[in-house]
Amino acid sequence: MATEVVLDTSYLLAWHRANDRLHPRAKKIQETLARAKPGRIVLDCVYSELIAVLARTRVEEEGRVHEFLEEERKLRQIYWPRLVWMGYIGGSDLMGRALEVSREAAEKSGVGISPHDAMLLVFCHDHRVPFLVSFDRVLGQVKTIEGTELEVLVVDDSNREALLEPRPA
Repeated sequence: MATEVVLDTSYLLAWHRANDRLHPRAKKIQETLARAKPGRIVLDCVYSELIAVLARTRVEEEGRVHEFLEEERKLRQIYWPRLVWMGYIGGSDLMGRALEVSREAAEKSGVGISPHDAMLLVFCHDHRVPFLVSFDRVLGQVKTIEGTELEVLVVDDSNREALLEPRPA
């Protein structure tokens, strides 16, 4: 079974917003995560993006400032104590690496990914985290990272059972 997974913003947004069109799919993933019981990793860049999207939606589009403040407070209680701080882990060259991985993905895999998404892949690659939970299908099309094979399975509701399968030691 999965021992660790990195959670992407697309999944977290769908899971935390009951009216999101992807919420039913996120619920299926959550049920599988509950059975597999892996360590769930949320990177600071993911948390930042999560809060930015919620702020834009709740405050700017819906005018519901108080709801945003309450949501942010709850999310901070859930994720803040366990955030992985990429700035400290990656050092000053992390953004440079992420930009190079974005270029490599375009050149070798024919896909466009943001430096933010590249950071997730760099983290999974460097720390040998085998699963990235995301609804961003393009991430699964990236085949190499810094010239080596990327051994990360991007998990969504269609292949979530992989989290329950035995993993080689």
